[in-house]
Amino acid sequence: MIDIARIALATAAALATTAAHAQSVRVELVETSPGAYQLMRDGSPYRVDGAGRNNYVDEIALAGGNSTRVWGIGSDTIGLLNEAHANGLTIAVGIWLAHGANYNDPNLRAQQLAQIEQQVRMVKDHPAVLVWGIGNETEGFADGDNPALWQHVETIAQMIKSIDPDHPTMTTIAEIGGARVQQIHQYCPSLDIVGINTYGGATSIPQRYRAAGGTKPYLITEYAQALTFESGQTGWGVPFELTSAAKAQVYHNVYDALHADTDLCLGSYAFVWGSGTDPTSTWYCTHLPDGSKLAVVDELTAAWGGPEPTNHAPLITSFSASGSARVEGGELITASIELFDEDADDLDVEYVLQNDFWSDVYNAPAATYPDAIVSTTENSVTFRVPSSAGPIRLYAYARDGRGAAATANIPFFAIEPEADYELVFEEQFTTLDTSVWQPMIGDGTDYGLPAGWGANELQTYTTSPANAYANNVLHILAREQSGQYTSARFRTIDALEMLYGRVEARIDLPNAQGLRPVFSMLPTNSPYGDNAAAGEIDVVESINQADAIFGGIRFGAPGATQSDIGSESELEDYASGYHTYAMEWTPSEMRWFVDGREYHAVAKEDWFTSAAPNDPWAPFDNPFHLVLSLAVGGDRAGPPEPSPFFIHEMIIDWIRIYEREQFPFNAEPATIPGRVEAEHYDVGGDGVSYRDRDNSNNGGALRPGDAVDIEGSSGGGNNIGWIEAGEWLEYTVDVQAAGPHEVRFRVASNESGGRFRLTSDSGDLTNPIDAPFTGGWQNWTEIPRVINLPAGEQTIRFQVESDSNGFNLDRMDFTALCPADWDLSGGIDAFDVIRFTSDFHEGGSAADVTGDGAVSEADFVAFLAAAHGACEN
Repeated sequence: MIDIARIALATAAALATTAAHAQSVRVELVETSPGAYQLMRDGSPYRVDGAGRNNYVDEIALAGGNSTRVWGIGSDTIGLLNEAHANGLTIAVGIWLAHGANYNDPNLRAQQLAQIEQQVRMVKDHPAVLVWGIGNETEGFADGDNPALWQHVETIAQMIKSIDPDHPTMTTIAEIGGARVQQIHQYCPSLDIVGINTYGGATSIPQRYRAAGGTKPYLITEYAQALTFESGQTGWGVPFELTSAAKAQVYHNVYDALHADTDLCLGSYAFVWGSGTDPTSTWYCTHLPDGSKLAVVDELTAAWGGPEPTNHAPLITSFSASGSARVEGGELITASIELFDEDADDLDVEYVLQNDFWSDVYNAPAATYPDAIVSTTENSVTFRVPSSAGPIRLYAYARDGRGAAATANIPFFAIEPEADYELVFEEQFTTLDTSVWQPMIGDGTDYGLPAGWGANELQTYTTSPANAYANNVLHILAREQSGQYTSARFRTIDALEMLYGRVEARIDLPNAQGLRPVFSMLPTNSPYGDNAAAGEIDVVESINQADAIFGGIRFGAPGATQSDIGSESELEDYASGYHTYAMEWTPSEMRWFVDGREYHAVAKEDWFTSAAPNDPWAPFDNPFHLVLSLAVGGDRAGPPEPSPFFIHEMIIDWIRIYEREQFPFNAEPATIPGRVEAEHYDVGGDGVSYRDRDNSNNGGALRPGDAVDIEGSSGGGNNIGWIEAGEWLEYTVDVQAAGPHEVRFRVASNESGGRFRLTSDSGDLTNPIDAPFTGGWQNWTEIPRVINLPAGEQTIRFQVESDSNGFNLDRMDFTALCPADWDLSGGIDAFDVIRFTSDFHEGGSAADVTGDGAVSEADFVAFLAAAHGACEN
């Protein structure tokens, strides 16, 4: 992430520094024939053979290159120019224009123009300056059709020419789609060159640029293999990466295609020279972090006319694993590798398994799993899949011991064995869908809050793209202009909600005094009232310097009275890059994670709402929607530090919601033999763990977030009421032993015609059962039936028949009908029958076959079941 505030501050510091350097070298753009152009530097033709710089700049010159590129002017720019000059290189000096800024604002444009004039005056006379690059992809990734932006670029170009006639001007665009080329030609007559960043379509730029109306000369300011979204992708949406050998061939093909355009193409800059960490550890780079060169260096050296290498980079010609790329935690996976080295060097191969957190923006290095590598041979590696679920990538680094290397990698998706959760929603922010992510605007008063969003915050939330925009990630920007702070806030109310499950997001947090970025959840149509009584879940909150993050809940009573239960996780700097923040939510507890590490948990016994003091699950038993915001100032963050250029951003890479397909109420299956309360049906939602024909909880005595109708029962506890034809409830149970069981349904009805049956995973457990008229909705009777159940965990369904009238269900009591104290393992003979019959008629304890303390028909059924071999011995 490029921090605009830091660039501005660094530039201000640099302006106070005087640098001594040599005389300026004149660079001209010459039209050699109609429609054909050439750069002339110090009177000689100059075609650009260069690379965007990261490190190892001296090796650009050794490879035959003549130029490099930087993206902005800061405190280190003079040093970079001196370094380039010492190595015989020039620099295309970038002038950073803020992304997402409101270029319709004349005050913003004037402020930028004044700053840029100071920057240009600082470095314009340095002999290493080649051209001025006014902005880099400032138009964003849409159509690039804002005339105000291009008119601003024209004004900057005119200003630069007035103070520095010795260097051409250029602006750099993201490819050539939309109205970019047309508008530059229309609004920027003082602009000499069009800079183009191109990847997957680089070889066709000469034809496509002309087709778009391009007549100005152009420089390819970035090229490499295809971008991640242009590449082939796995089923879970991550890109396949080329080997370093295949990338070298891409650079070769692109260079040849561009070099053939001698009329308009003035040269090219490969992206990026040196080592990098984005979007995978090796996607854009010519070297590894240890300085080892890759095959692309040899290819560029040949293209630029450099010397034949004395040591060629090795090649990985194949790296693959058989079987599915979706692998289970704990599974052993073997990958095979094939290598080639032109110099016949012995190659040492290092294998690294790491998290595969990628995007098209700059990343912090992902976590690695050094203990996962189990064994290696000359041509293979075996690793054990980490237990944590998610995308992982296996890297191979082959080194020759003489400063050259090769790379390849394979993506996998690690799943937890018998995973509890399934992905039900994923937002990757390719665009900003405001039907889901609904902007909230103003100071909070439109939402029933005191001005300052109820916390004396300073910002006004807007819908301006200067405060929020999406381009495969969501940018939320807090800004200050003329003492007024603006930012953005979004919610998903009535569009995206969740009740229980897991939510996680990959976020790059800002780092500045007076900021409070928050990813939270609020209830939708809570039955418990407003504010703390309804509850709030903070998935992640950070204040000021981002050296700690907070996860927790808020609850209690309406108004200002509330309780917090949260915990902090400390890290030196959560703003150093992306981190993954997650929260898991069940009826009985919530847990918080950062980068897969749990740091906080709260049990249901620790929360409450004054609106339902006797409901242990309230208020966190209703659907909650998501909220994203970046607040400025206020009671929690305090005042922001004054800054001449206050722009800070929160970047959200993706958000995912997982739901358990179904799980038991209170997280544990009900035990059979035992009692199953009707209202303790499984968690999962309508169509998953229950089916209810209306959309509200009539009765509302428990679980108000579900549509199942629950009311208080005259016998204590609760019962299911308002039962209608076609409804059903599912219960996860754990049967202790296979065999016949008696189940007694406790029902009541003020009418006749109720009908139901009990089914299981294996089919019907009963025939249809009639619920009789009992003289009232709370006059209870029990209906016994004998069913046969297998042992173990299973799901049973209470199914209301399609021709049923209404009735109430209180509970189901299950009794095992296999002998408890009778040893019948040797079979039943005549003496057993005589003994049982006598004891049964006398009501003797010996006839208590089920061991429930009473002698009844159930004991007779149990005895017969044992006689027929239905019970486990």
